[in-house]
Amino acid sequence: MDWISEITIERFKAKGKVYEIQPPLVLHTKQLNDGLYCAEYEPWNLMAYGETDDGVRADAETDIAMLWRHYAEAPVETLTRNAIRLKNDLLARIKVTPVNATPIAEVAGRLSAKIRERPVPWLVSVGYNEETIFIYVTKMARWEADALRATYTEVEGYPVSVVISGQVRPVGEG
Repeated sequence: MDWISEITIERFKAKGKVYEIQPPLVLHTKQLNDGLYCAEYEPWNLMAYGETDDGVRADAETDIAMLWRHYAEAPVETLTRNAIRLKNDLLARIKVTPVNATPIAEVAGRLSAKIRERPVPWLVSVGYNEETIFIYVTKMARWEADALRATYTEVEGYPVSVVISGQVRPVGEG
């Protein structure tokens, strides 16, 4: 089957990080019998699928980020010989940096202070992990949660997730 288009992946963002690939990864897409497009990069055992070239690119970027987490960041003693080769290739070709040079703890602290400027009885806390800031709330109506989610989808390059715990207050109750 001949390829029908070429996708070049040089730089992309995923989960709060920027991935830069040198030399750029070149994928050739093929159309499968069911109309789906696919591309393969054998050295990394990468298979990407999508309904369009953009879909194939998005799937490939997600897979590359996953490969980075599972192989490049893994301790060598936990990997097989082939996995170590993959790790070394990833480390040689990909540079990964945070989207934002500001540590996530500092950004989460500023967000917490900003939210607490207004008296909000439903705020429990602001927390974070390596990649995401979490706003933990309780006793909030669904429309309030939706408004909060719409306001805080990303802060300074870090994704934000609103987590509701406890009983949700019905609309109209004060």
